[in-house]
Amino acid sequence: MKAATLRWIAIVPAVLLAWAAAFVIGIGLLEVADRFCPPDAMISGACTASWYAPTEQAIMAVSTALAAFFIVGVSAWLAPAHRLRVALVIYAGGVACAIYFALETGLWPCLVSAAAAGALTCRAVAQRAQNTNALNY
Repeated sequence: MKAATLRWIAIVPAVLLAWAAAFVIGIGLLEVADRFCPPDAMISGACTASWYAPTEQAIMAVSTALAAFFIVGVSAWLAPAHRLRVALVIYAGGVACAIYFALETGLWPCLVSAAAAGALTCRAVAQRAQNTNALNY
């Protein structure tokens, strides 16, 4: 099997691993936030401190932005050709997923952060393609 074929096939598991990495980082950040919760604010294992809910939402927004960056970036990096097209297709699919997620959960900051991070990553891929003057980049 050709190396290019293997790289195309590798995009799918790489996207899943990129998402999992961002998820694990987000869980880790939530665990750090939990450690700062005063013992008297912990009720049934949930932190009820006034600062916790906004912190939790910020961590989720950062994690979704990180996921978008990882997923779009790794897809473009692995693609043996047409990297900008790959990045744009992955970005479009990610935005569709983020819209669905936001509609179901009401977590609109996550949609905004993921869309912004994905767009910035696509822009970086486009600039790289322009700098290399590669037709298939």
